[in-house]
Amino acid sequence: MTPETLKAYEQVADRLLDTCDRRTLAETARVLALYVGYYQRRHGPVGIEALADLTSGSTSGDRREDRAEGMRALAAALTLSAGLAQAAAADES
Repeated sequence: MTPETLKAYEQVADRLLDTCDRRTLAETARVLALYVGYYQRRHGPVGIEALADLTSGSTSGDRREDRAEGMRALAAALTLSAGLAQAAAADES
């Protein structure tokens, strides 16, 4: 994966985040927490060192792939959460 491809994924995630209200962001946090829990029960916890490395802005090949996968997961969670938040709002009215 190229740095440009990673940047494109990050830009998509940023655009989705810019359109979210508080309810959608809260639902996204819940969806991502479920995703992390699912992963950790099957594969073990992700160490704090790995998370620190991922958030450091490292652009090595493996870290680029990991960060891109994270942006894909975020975009999917935001999209799912927007639908869930809209459905919840409709149920409340």
